[in-house]
Amino acid sequence: MKKSDVKKVGLLNIRNKIFLCFIIPIICMILVGYVSYSLASDGMSEKFLDTSAQTLNMAVEYLDLTTAGIEQEAARYQFDANIESYILGMPGKDKVEKANYYTDQRVVFMSAMTANKAIANIHIIPKSVANVLTTVTDEKKPGIYDDYVGKLLETYPDKASIPKWVISHPEIDEYLGLNPNDYFLSYQIQGSKQMSFIVIDVKRDALTEILKNLNFGSGSFVGLITNDGKEIAMSCGSDSALDGGMFATEAFYTGVSGQESGNKTVQYKGQDYLFLFQKSTTSDITICALIPAETVTRQAEGIKSVTIIMVIVAALFSIVVGAVISGGIQRNMKRISKKLDEVAKGNLSVSVDAKGRDEFQTLARSASNMVVNNKNLVMKLSGTAEELQGSAKSVNEASEAILTSSTEITQAIGEISQGVDKQAEHALECVNITNDLSSKIQNILDDVAHIKDQITEAERMIVKGTTIVDNLAGDAVLTSQKTVEVGSNISKLSEEADSINEFVNRIAAIAHKTNMLSLNASIEAARAGEAGRGFAVVADEIRELADNSAAASREIGNKIEVINERTQESVDAASSAAAMVETQQKSVDEVISVFNTINDKMKDLLDALEQISESASAADEQRKETVDAVDNISSIIEETAASSSLVRNMTDNLMESVDRLGQTADSLDENMKGLQKEISAFVVE
Repeated sequence: MKKSDVKKVGLLNIRNKIFLCFIIPIICMILVGYVSYSLASDGMSEKFLDTSAQTLNMAVEYLDLTTAGIEQEAARYQFDANIESYILGMPGKDKVEKANYYTDQRVVFMSAMTANKAIANIHIIPKSVANVLTTVTDEKKPGIYDDYVGKLLETYPDKASIPKWVISHPEIDEYLGLNPNDYFLSYQIQGSKQMSFIVIDVKRDALTEILKNLNFGSGSFVGLITNDGKEIAMSCGSDSALDGGMFATEAFYTGVSGQESGNKTVQYKGQDYLFLFQKSTTSDITICALIPAETVTRQAEGIKSVTIIMVIVAALFSIVVGAVISGGIQRNMKRISKKLDEVAKGNLSVSVDAKGRDEFQTLARSASNMVVNNKNLVMKLSGTAEELQGSAKSVNEASEAILTSSTEITQAIGEISQGVDKQAEHALECVNITNDLSSKIQNILDDVAHIKDQITEAERMIVKGTTIVDNLAGDAVLTSQKTVEVGSNISKLSEEADSINEFVNRIAAIAHKTNMLSLNASIEAARAGEAGRGFAVVADEIRELADNSAAASREIGNKIEVINERTQESVDAASSAAAMVETQQKSVDEVISVFNTINDKMKDLLDALEQISESASAADEQRKETVDAVDNISSIIEETAASSSLVRNMTDNLMESVDRLGQTADSLDENMKGLQKEISAFVVE
């Protein structure tokens, strides 16, 4: 077989097909991982956003509780009858009683500060008829209500618009020698008689503590901003505030002015952050959070990393397994193909083998059996051809002997024709010559009988060879039937795989319906509120079970597709084997045809020998007549010439028979040489 006769498979070789079978599930795994990552990222982002909003809301509620406590404390002093009396100058009271009340009220203020850790200072700013009540100093200073109200009215002409929550009160700080950094915020309210201001300072540390309890992960920032732009900002996990703040002057904060709460993705120092904010309805204080985007999707990134690692591991494993499997298949295919190429070239001494314990072992054994059977057949044909060639040589030798005898007879008859006058003298010599002729004719008959025996033996060997070839043809038919049975069984296996695929589709449909039912159950549970929470958990579990069932059904479907592809490859292999068996059947038919041709030639040779035998018998009869004629030569000299002429005719017939015998022997020799040449192309040792 020439290399050009071998069809190149190119990209459609077995290794690439196996790799393709492994790569397709990996691509599906990558798609599943990407979809899972996207869904998980969206779900986790939404969940994180909800959780963060709830945390921020709880901080605002805690701030509202703190400010509400401040407002309640101020309201208590606003309607306190003793304080109102003190503001009016405590008419009817002497200086001692006024001094004792002043001291006692400061103790009350100190107790309130101890009870409420958020209070930094408490101030009662009366008119000048009474002294200022404050926790800052025990020094008695006349009230500055009129001056303080006058300063406020400069900023807020409408007295009703004076804010209750302010970030500072510089007049009071300056008058009492108070450090503005000792408080962050102040709550002020007029007394019930419109003759005093009750001012309560809020500690910066109390508000900072609220921010400390907010932890949105590493790299996050939280802040507390008043309506006037004063703020406290700090990093999550830190115990100290940032110098100068960071929210109040940023565009993403100023852009949400007037909104109560919300969230959006913003850019801060070149990075993506999630910005959340919520405003207190009692103190107009806004609590903000700035969370890195990567923190929101950190868990989803973990899923992404795990998915990438699993895909890489699966890809490496698939490449290794595919390389091992395809390498083993290719090596066995090359090994078997190489041996079969040698067989095709005529080398029947090879032994076909394969490594492993798979179907290639069976294929190698079948190929080896085929080579052994062909080897035995060729050896038998070789022996038969040698015998037939020997018989052909014997026929040629007999033909040459007959030709020599015929020539001698012709010469003798010529001498008889030319020496009729000397017949009487040479009668005895003629008798001797006739006896010699009789002996030679008998030799011819013996040679013909021997040739007949050789031809009979050749026919027997041909019949035996034909029987062997017929048995080989029967074996080839059985092999073809087995190949058809294998293809049929593989087709049944494919049908079974299709039936399994139907069950998988049913499972997927059931999973889809279950998922829809769990979704409806979740909706109904949500409508039921608190009473349906337990049912919602069960619905979630059912939905998860349905998702797992759907995933399992898809995986089974993928495996069934792989089985169908392998089944189709097995069907193709069975078809190739059937084609090889058909080729063997044709070769066997050609050998049978050659044997039939040889048998026909033998029959022709046998017919020619029968003619030679008949001619020799006739010559023997003529010999007897010649002897009688010689005995009576003196009396029947005329008959001698006639007898000579008759002998000449018989000799001519004998020469023609010898020519036909020679031609038959030459044809047999040529056929034997051709058969020997064909057989010599096979190597059996």
